[in-house]
Amino acid sequence: MSITEETVRHIAKLAAIELTGDDVVVAREKLGAMLDYMEILNKVDTKNVEPTLHIHDIENVLSEDIILESLSAAQIETMSPQFRDGYFKVPRMVNN
Repeated sequence: MSITEETVRHIAKLAAIELTGDDVVVAREKLGAMLDYMEILNKVDTKNVEPTLHIHDIENVLSEDIILESLSAAQIETMSPQFRDGYFKVPRMVNN
């Protein structure tokens, strides 16, 4: 399938990619080859093929949630030198 230079430049603009004249020529060839391959794949009969999410029989292995007791405010205060009135004091992050 042939792709125009105008289409390549439009795609590059959408992708925020700057292309030179040589880059456009190469991109045209590569995109055209990809589209040709997609045309071949579109001809393959997949009516009786079940969708595949993953080729391996791997499932997520999750650990059990264990509820632990949280630290008290007094314990946290002893661990932090910048703890005031129940809050952590941190450097200012916003510039004027």
